[in-house]
Amino acid sequence: MTLLEVRDLTVKYGQRTVLSDVTLEADQGVTALIGLNGEGKTTLLKAIAGLIPFSGHVNVSPRQTREQIDAVHFAPQFSPSVRSLRLGEVLAYLAILDGLPKGDAESAANNALERVGLSGEPASMRLSQLSGGMSKRFLIAQSLLTPAAVLLLDEPTSGLDPAQRRGVGELIVSLKESYAVVFSTHQMIEVVEWADRFVWLSNGQIRAQGETSSVTAKDLDGLLESAK
Repeated sequence: MTLLEVRDLTVKYGQRTVLSDVTLEADQGVTALIGLNGEGKTTLLKAIAGLIPFSGHVNVSPRQTREQIDAVHFAPQFSPSVRSLRLGEVLAYLAILDGLPKGDAESAANNALERVGLSGEPASMRLSQLSGGMSKRFLIAQSLLTPAAVLLLDEPTSGLDPAQRRGVGELIVSLKESYAVVFSTHQMIEVVEWADRFVWLSNGQIRAQGETSSVTAKDLDGLLESAK
């Protein structure tokens, strides 16, 4: 099911064009967004999420549940700067900002933490106490507070060791049955192991896209090397 459709998306900062006529689709499942640093991956995710101005079109088809859900949620690369707060408190506050009553917000926070494996004792930890892998799971939990059709994850494994990467990867794969998940990464092995499709962004434009079943990590590394 195609949940996300992007057509002719362009982003300019002053006279500089960062993204030019980007067109892509994301089905229910996992799509990996690849590209070198500075090629516009984060900008594209933020534009799709409506966090920065752009020209073009972003259409989200409702996810078929008891309620028609057409929201796009974005998980940034870095945790909030207020490190003294506890996980459950932060998520409940964010849920309230999203319009939920206090009781429902606390329930949503607990459910989100449970989905990412941070329920129970970890929920009372402060952000400053989290390991790298737990921090990434917490960021993903923020995107699960309220219903969505599309989840955008900005480099969810950056700075993690191999074991932490595997844990986050298992979480991403577990979300594919319910969402169109788009995550950005520099690790091509993650693309072929976790994603159903890949989209290669270079110099602010889509250069290639396709099914991951037809490529290897070495093939994708070759694409990135060709852009240097």
